[in-house]
Amino acid sequence: MAAVTKSRHALFLDWKKRFIGIRMRTITPSLVEELKASNPDFPAVSSGIYVQEVVPNSPSQRGGIQDGDIIVKVNGRPLADSSELQEAVLTESPLLLEVRRGNDDLLFSIAPEVVL
Repeated sequence: MAAVTKSRHALFLDWKKRFIGIRMRTITPSLVEELKASNPDFPAVSSGIYVQEVVPNSPSQRGGIQDGDIIVKVNGRPLADSSELQEAVLTESPLLLEVRRGNDDLLFSIAPEVVL
């Protein structure tokens, strides 16, 4: 009986989803060019994750992330594309995000929420 309960628990954990509440795009040269065209002060970055939108009342909004931020590192690791951040959201908590906002580098601790 204990084995059945344990396997059900493992299956339950596999079905849980976690989120931090952002719409994001991987930084590419064409995206940087597009963003600099509309905002000449857009920071000079070559990699990271562009925060297109922060979901209201999400972990990211409560933690201080804003639209237009660029997430450059998660838990000390540089981010090359959005899949790396998605993997961290699913497997790590809390997340220490290094964010470029204008010319400032900021640190935010974000705890992903579990959604069933």
